[in-house]
Amino acid sequence: QNSVLKVVKSSTTTQVTAANQVVPYSFAVSNLGNTTLTGITVSDAKCDAAPAYVSGDSNADNKLQTTETWTFTCSHTVSQAEIDGGGTLSNTVTADSDQTGPTTSTVNIPINQNSVLKVVKSSTTTQVTAAGQVVPYSFAVSNPGNTTLTGITVSDAKCDAAPVYVSGDSNTDNKLQITETWTFTCSHTVTQAEVDAGGVLSNTVTADSDQTLPTTDKLNIPIAGSPALSVVKSSTTTQIANAGQSVPYRFVVSNLGNTTLTNISVTDAKCDSAPVYLSGDSNNDSQLQITESWSYTCSHTVSQAEVDAGGNLSNTVTADSDQTQPTTDTLDIPINQNSVIKVVKTSSTTQVTTAGQ
Repeated sequence: QNSVLKVVKSSTTTQVTAANQVVPYSFAVSNLGNTTLTGITVSDAKCDAAPAYVSGDSNADNKLQTTETWTFTCSHTVSQAEIDGGGTLSNTVTADSDQTGPTTSTVNIPINQNSVLKVVKSSTTTQVTAAGQVVPYSFAVSNPGNTTLTGITVSDAKCDAAPVYVSGDSNTDNKLQITETWTFTCSHTVTQAEVDAGGVLSNTVTADSDQTLPTTDKLNIPIAGSPALSVVKSSTTTQIANAGQSVPYRFVVSNLGNTTLTNISVTDAKCDSAPVYLSGDSNNDSQLQITESWSYTCSHTVSQAEVDAGGNLSNTVTADSDQTQPTTDTLDIPINQNSVIKVVKTSSTTQVTTAGQ
């Protein structure tokens, strides 16, 4: 007598790609000896349920004849731990009978690991309008691959402080599962240099993990530059009284916009000489900051023609910069005309002495 039992395990699945993938297994149990076998059992620890007999017992006698091959099947649901482990999905079926010792068959199915990290940067701010504006950022870090990710880091050079984890680790295991999205936040305080540069506030977040290469996302927020120059002209003189009177003027130039202004110029045709800078450039950088007001002075000597014309001594100052159109301010000072004529009568005769003199 020669009692021999054989089992061959197979699957239509050639590659494991995701947790919860259902892998079907088929077990072909045959009798290679010369005796009928009884008490056939088939077991596989990786089966979700015990292998089920399908076919092969042609005479339905529950005995494995030498001419028969019985088929059993089961399935296995892939776990996340198996995907994370990589390598192969390896498991062994064991067949046994009353007449033989156990016999086994192993199938190895390659596990295709695909570790992918994704980060998406967003902000509730849609436009940058001023230096000192605080822009909040939110970073959504997700796992679109098939493996659990560890050692998650998020960095952004534009953050005032390192991004802070907010939520998403639902099982608090410090591992980014494929079902999770973690949220981090930070904020950025806009600088005057960024507003002056215009364009967009552009910065990039970088996320990384132990299993992946770094991945990035960039967010551009438009910067609304609004340069505005103001000039106000004043004088301590309230009335023009006569020709030759010297009228002092003061010009205060201010930056009412959100950008630094350069190449400031102040002109006034009525000044006896070009307006002279007096004060205001607190950091001496020759740039008009939004916090500064610069003062200039000049004087005007009233002409006789201006007094004769009457009305007002009216003149206009013009201020300009590289970033703005010229802006003006006009000051009218009333001219007080005082028209007086005087006659003086004289004679060389000092005494009247006769008729006909």
